Amino acid sequence: MDLMIVFSGNEDRDVDGAVIERIAKKLELHTAEDLKAETTAVSKLVKAEGSLNPENIQRVADLLQRFKQIAGIDGDNRVLDMRLM
Repeated sequence: MDLMIVFSGNEDRDVDGAVIERIAKKLELHTAEDLKAETTAVSKLVKAEGSLNPENIQRVADLLQRFKQIAGIDGDNRVLDMRLM
């Protein structure tokens, strides 16, 4: 349900930080190292798979960025950088 809220096409909807935190907990993304490892893994997937839907890549990249914001991590968005290569 939480992912449906985050990925709903409604740009006007402000997703509560608690929703993002619940998703991060379910995905076991608790530390900066967890987030870094997940970003690296997604980046490798994007690089390896040339046929991924750009909209879906953007959604995953945005969600990872939200996780980093909630955790107070100033992170780059290497997922998108890899897509542009």
